Amino acid sequence: MRHEKNEDGILCYMFDSLQEFLYRQIEYYYPHGGTQSPIHGMLYRGLSDETYELIPTAHRKDKERRQLEILKFHPAYSDGLLLPSGTERQVASAELAGLKMFFAEANRQGCNLPRSYTLSNSLFREYNNKYMESMCEWYTPDVIELAALAQHSGFPTRLLDWTYDINVALYFATQGVIHKLCSGKKVGEHYVIWCIDANRLGLFNDHLKEELPVEFFVPNYADNPNLGAQAGVLAYNRVCNMDEPFSVKPMDKVITEHYKTIGYPQESFFIKLVFPTKDVVSDFKYLHSIGYHAAKLFPGYNGVMRKIQEDEQVKKIEKEACPN
Repeated sequence: MRHEKNEDGILCYMFDSLQEFLYRQIEYYYPHGGTQSPIHGMLYRGLSDETYELIPTAHRKDKERRQLEILKFHPAYSDGLLLPSGTERQVASAELAGLKMFFAEANRQGCNLPRSYTLSNSLFREYNNKYMESMCEWYTPDVIELAALAQHSGFPTRLLDWTYDINVALYFATQGVIHKLCSGKKVGEHYVIWCIDANRLGLFNDHLKEELPVEFFVPNYADNPNLGAQAGVLAYNRVCNMDEPFSVKPMDKVITEHYKTIGYPQESFFIKLVFPTKDVVSDFKYLHSIGYHAAKLFPGYNGVMRKIQEDEQVKKIEKEACPN
């Protein structure tokens, strides 16, 4: 293992294998080790490529890289037109329009949904312009639980998934690489686990000294079984001025710049764990062996089928690697 700070001041630990990482964690917990793991008490997010940033699905470009994913849900941009100089309000309004579509269809099908007066009241209108014009922040308490549910149903939101359980993050990182290998997509040299120091940020106590520009929250697990199985925590960059120009900024940079602004330029609340993708099949199989697979993390019949498909994907990759 070696470690260094990248150009953004984030400490990166580069491991030769997942096994090396696991061995070092055992060393930390050994009674005579005398130190605590540097990633203890953190929240984790797994990504299948080290170059990926902490940007939510809604704010990524679409497949043709013409516009933000979320804009396709807004009536004004449904023809794929670019938003040349949009505001936070315009982008948020696109997300609200999409959430209304999700809410309306799920309600018609009799699905259990979080209560939302805003969305219930807007079902009889084409678009709730009055609500958007009066909105002074995004998300609002009235729609946040629905956004969490929609996120875990495949809808693009500005929410980023984190987890209390590092094995869940490892599963999603390695599963992303496995999917690329099976679909013929380019695979990078490393996958990563982002770690955010929730203790130092004050997320686990009531002593948060500074109001963060990022909001972390835990939705109701009873209404969101996927998130419950994944020990999930959701986060998003707060928007307090809806009329300022919209900009896509990774979450780590938002937090780092915030602390620089208030006089703590050296503060870093992130660690990156970097693993080689060359061993991803054995890493993925290890996670399956300790119970971290789709059937566990996506409760229900869909999760069972996903696990069966994952098993087939692994067999396919192994067969292609050793054709004889």
